[in-house]
Amino acid sequence: MLFRGRVLDDEIGWHNEKVISCEGELAFLLDSIMRPYEFTGSIRDYLKMLLDRHNSQVEEEKRFVLGNVTVADANDYIVRSNIEYTDTWKELNDKLLGLLGGYIVVRHENGVHYLDYLQDFTLLAPQTITFGKNLLDLKRIRNGADIATAVIPLGAKLKDAEGNDTDERLTIESVNAGVDTIVDESAKAQYGLIVKTVIFDDVTEAANLLTKGKAHLAQLVKLPETIELTAADMAAVGANVASFHLGTKVRVVSDPHGIDQLFTVSKLSINLFEPASNKLTLGGVVDTFTTKTSKTVVQSAKDGRDGQDAVTLRIDSSRGTVFKNSDVSTVLNVVIFKGGKTITDPDSMRREFGSNSYLEWHWQRIGEEGFGTILATDSRISNEGFSLSLSPSDVDTKVVFKCQLVTE
Repeated sequence: MLFRGRVLDDEIGWHNEKVISCEGELAFLLDSIMRPYEFTGSIRDYLKMLLDRHNSQVEEEKRFVLGNVTVADANDYIVRSNIEYTDTWKELNDKLLGLLGGYIVVRHENGVHYLDYLQDFTLLAPQTITFGKNLLDLKRIRNGADIATAVIPLGAKLKDAEGNDTDERLTIESVNAGVDTIVDESAKAQYGLIVKTVIFDDVTEAANLLTKGKAHLAQLVKLPETIELTAADMAAVGANVASFHLGTKVRVVSDPHGIDQLFTVSKLSINLFEPASNKLTLGGVVDTFTTKTSKTVVQSAKDGRDGQDAVTLRIDSSRGTVFKNSDVSTVLNVVIFKGGKTITDPDSMRREFGSNSYLEWHWQRIGEEGFGTILATDSRISNEGFSLSLSPSDVDTKVVFKCQLVTE
């Protein structure tokens, strides 16, 4: 599916040419209203409540099914309320994205429109963006507007004797020597005193509020450096690679700029008449400027006789070797053989191949020319890559999975 949404505006010019503006399907969440409510529970249950209320008000084509939720709260318990009548998108944006971060993504599978709430994207594109090849533009941005060296954390609203909310909020004074402010002294010495407030509506204990306030300040004292890149999609000019997808991670290598890291595809510009003109924009915070080189382990027997150094990696499926859309779920388990040794856990793998060795999973969906990488942070991966759990929603007609042993 290329796009799902609706026409928002259209203009007709002097020569009867028409310009149409569209908005994506997340705009459907603007069409429903959240009436006043109070909620306590998990993040997943809160999002389900929002979607249930939205779905009850709109037509079937505007409804969403709750999908994957990987954003987590330390206590798996949040408190949310509202006395106003606001649209569902504003409520979701203010009460989830604004407070907990993450990404709201719509996923289409078998005619169902799933709404996922993800801590981060976990798919790695098979294409690499390289300086001198398909990197078109690069801009480095340092923004000091959001920096702070002190923070006043505020928790949930305090209750009166009858259990009703007051205008006062929980502070950290009782657990911070009578002071309601947390100060980063080293950042203060460098940038001066810059105080900001942050509200945690779901925090009802002062000690927890202090912990969250310190974690929030640790992010505010960093002077973030972001990079925006524009690149060409080599799949559109006949290269034997899969095309980019919004939200996937892409490796960017530019030696003149000292960059070798992953960035997230934040924008795709698709030219239906000239696919070779397709461009993508990537953005992200620069983590490091060190280059990390990995190599895939490929070994053979030294003399061809004893096989002591031969390495074989086998993938076993708990429910058979063919997995298609059905009610079947399966777990893919990795077994490594080296000579006469059998390795089925990460500790044994590191003892045999070095402390930096790891397993890397790849998959190829139907219609794609190359394999994409499944990041190690993907919730389907367990035991440090020795197990990959699959469900019917992971497979659309046919998917090929493979796993590699990598050392550094």
